[in-house]
Amino acid sequence: MRLADLKRIPVGTQLRLVECLTGAVPEEKQLRTIEKVQSNAWASRVAHSGKLSWLTFPRAANFRETPDGFAVYEGSTVAARYVWVKQ
Repeated sequence: MRLADLKRIPVGTQLRLVECLTGAVPEEKQLRTIEKVQSNAWASRVAHSGKLSWLTFPRAANFRETPDGFAVYEGSTVAARYVWVKQ
């Protein structure tokens, strides 16, 4: 997967935010469902709160594919790590 593929993610795709700048995300707060896709970001509905959470697409140098999803970096620090939900 490349960053360009992430920008074409279909609405309704589910993923889990497993890690962010504050550390590991509790399992009950991980599930996200993509609801809006724009040219520079997408919004996902957070399952436990119902709120929209926006991810602004990083520069390609700050995006890395992982075996089960992808990670966004700020320098050498993981800013967010997402895992695809199997459907």
